[in-house]
Amino acid sequence: MEEIRRINRVNSLAVEPNAQYPAYYGQGDRDTEVLVDEKGRKYTPEFFSYPITFNMLAATPFEGTGTIQIQSDADFIINQTEYSFIDDTVPNPTVLARFLPSGLRVQLTDSGSARNLINAPVPIPTLFGDGLLPFILPTPKRIAASSVLTVTISSNGLDVLANASTLALVFTGVKRYFY
Repeated sequence: MEEIRRINRVNSLAVEPNAQYPAYYGQGDRDTEVLVDEKGRKYTPEFFSYPITFNMLAATPFEGTGTIQIQSDADFIINQTEYSFIDDTVPNPTVLARFLPSGLRVQLTDSGSARNLINAPVPIPTLFGDGLLPFILPTPKRIAASSVLTVTISSNGLDVLANASTLALVFTGVKRYFY
């Protein structure tokens, strides 16, 4: 298990109510948080998300691969994943948060470690939650800076879509800025 130590203390204003806005507890007055990882390196964590989108045609089995280039300025720690599915034929499309064709499968590969994150493609809802209930990873997954996360979507050929649609997958977590 990864050990994280805090090396600075939060400014005391962060726990005192702001006189002008009583419900605001001074989050803007906090010092920059500096942590130390298991290798003794100092870093600053910052919330971040990487999305990837797949456009699917109607009445055809779908096969597609996309890549997410992790920025070179920081490692990315994936904490949770979400999906949304949109029917593109609707004039004002809304996210169909809980609908997803059952035949769509996903495979994830991390180029930094040269490993598949799962041993075989699995149905999307087994690794991605919807926007209402995200999938929380059992342990955070670190993707090294400058690595590529490859996402492969496939269908079993039996489950085709009646309408053109868009599948969006989002990897949400923390960037670690080392210094």
